[in-house]
Amino acid sequence: MKTNIFHKRWIAIMGWGLLWTILFSGMNPKGSPSKVYIIGDSKKSILELLNNDHPYSYNWFFNHFIERYKGRPYGAMPFEKIGGYKAGMTLVNVETMDCVTFLENFIAASLTYKKLNNDYRVYTNEQKFQMFMTNLDAVRYYNGANCTWNDRIYYFTHALDVMEKEKKLLKSVGAMAGIPFKKKINYVSTNIRKFSGITDWKRIHLMEKRLSEAKLFYFPLDKLEDYRQIAYNGDLVALATDVKGLDVSHCGFIHVQEGDLYFSHASSVAKQVVHKEDFRNYLSKRTSITGIFVYRPLF
Repeated sequence: MKTNIFHKRWIAIMGWGLLWTILFSGMNPKGSPSKVYIIGDSKKSILELLNNDHPYSYNWFFNHFIERYKGRPYGAMPFEKIGGYKAGMTLVNVETMDCVTFLENFIAASLTYKKLNNDYRVYTNEQKFQMFMTNLDAVRYYNGANCTWNDRIYYFTHALDVMEKEKKLLKSVGAMAGIPFKKKINYVSTNIRKFSGITDWKRIHLMEKRLSEAKLFYFPLDKLEDYRQIAYNGDLVALATDVKGLDVSHCGFIHVQEGDLYFSHASSVAKQVVHKEDFRNYLSKRTSITGIFVYRPLF
């Protein structure tokens, strides 16, 4: 259990936020990544995913992606601890994924596939892969251009809020039927020694202040039934935590099957990408979870 909590906290710090970059760069920032660090056969796998003639729909691609990557090994190695990787490189890895990189890869691939499917131009495999990497950087970094550790995104709920209100790519389901989320967010700034790569602490403090004051909505665990009644396949869920100063500790996707909820996610417990785990059962075993944030993709 200690190992699981450590992984979740690290994920929440190094990858949470996921999508906030889009506020600054849009989904297709100018230019393409010039340096790439590819793990194993990840490039081949991504191209096989993109080279499909099926018409794009979110629900189809959601199921297609998860079926392809279910069972992939769990991996939570921080970027800066990967041998040979340096800040400024685009890391492409679908060989192993944690909960954040699982969502990052899905979102980048989904946006890329949708553009390719709706575009009459013919792209080479190299152009398709460059497009995927550009979207991946946009998911991970403030300005969409992979630069320094300062440009990494650190909180997830801020990202989701911006994606909904500024870019109209997500819709808060909690705002429809949940309750306001109130918590002081300061985990990063109160654990400075864990983040030696950060130098722009002014930005971190500002982000935490805004996030603590933001109008966010979630479903406490005792209101899960309220969500179940309006749940959709492919809803993105983030699990609110009681860890001091932290907003969420894990994320994944919801499946709805005969009225019941199932959870697809990269699990540090199962050590792999898990497909359709019983969601109520999952929540019942995690005492640190206080509720769920739910956002519905609109792309």
